[in-house]
Amino acid sequence: MVRRGKREFVCGVHASLAALGRGPERVKGLLVAPSRHGAPRVQAMELAESKGIKIDEFPAETLNELAGTRQHQGLVVEVSPTPVLDIDALLEGQPPNRPPILILDGIQDPRNLGAILRTAAALGAGGA
Repeated sequence: MVRRGKREFVCGVHASLAALGRGPERVKGLLVAPSRHGAPRVQAMELAESKGIKIDEFPAETLNELAGTRQHQGLVVEVSPTPVLDIDALLEGQPPNRPPILILDGIQDPRNLGAILRTAAALGAGGA
């Protein structure tokens, strides 16, 4: 996710397809480089069309600027800003029958993360 002022973008094939799958309640539009060809472009455009999401073509240079990288693979999705909750609002919004939520910050070792997630899952932690 990349923020440009009040706008947020998701870039790359897999991230774009995942965002498009969420539908128009979260996605504002699909931005495609005309130089992008192949199955991922077709799949992204078909998914956007099926959900009534606006599709625009922009030069790769424009997508580079919006995505903050050249690694966007010719697909960038503009999404609605992610709501930010403080911890109290997050906890208040959880129904009593939901499992506990695991909140992590600054994890750098993937083995440590895996161990934490396996332990948390065994104890019934979740989140959505």
